[in-house]
Amino acid sequence: MESKLISKGKVQIEYYSNGSGEETIICLHGHGRTVDDFNFLNSKSTRLILIVLPHHGKSIFPADRIEKDPLTIEEFNQLFELILLNESIKELARDLKDYIELRFDWIALNASEVLSHLVSLVLQKVFAILLLGIALFFLMFALAQYLGDLMGNPVYGYLCIGLPLLLFGILFLSNTPRFIFSRIKASLTDDLSNKLLVKKKDHDE
Repeated sequence: MESKLISKGKVQIEYYSNGSGEETIICLHGHGRTVDDFNFLNSKSTRLILIVLPHHGKSIFPADRIEKDPLTIEEFNQLFELILLNESIKELARDLKDYIELRFDWIALNASEVLSHLVSLVLQKVFAILLLGIALFFLMFALAQYLGDLMGNPVYGYLCIGLPLLLFGILFLSNTPRFIFSRIKASLTDDLSNKLLVKKKDHDE
């Protein structure tokens, strides 16, 4: 397939066009993916237009705009219209514009819901860790008192509990076990994945 480029200002979009049939299929790949995902759609009877998202392939979006001035729906629509005009398929411009606007709205709504769910998960786990920490503190305090009574001096009990904890804390800070963060990351990822799967299932139904 032939790679083509269209640009507006400093924004550049790469796309591929193939075929010349009456039916036109326009595809946008996912983040981190490529247009190769749609190779199975190649057909002489179908016109295929594969659009490369910004920061993929030769599609360029200015780095200084990512945070201060991100790509807007209007810019996105204008770039798509340029592609459609370049491919002489003006009749699809308005329909595709409506679709893109709806898609952007859905993505924004979905991202907001996922972010809210992620925040609630983090707060839930932080609260659970806090409760476990308080419980562990009182257990250690009781154990220190018990050891102090056995040794005849409360100070010895506190030293027996405090020194190992201090040593463990220093070792933990200097060489944090990766498996702990891996478990936390995996747990959050699994919870989010399950949330998205349920949402997708509800959406499909």
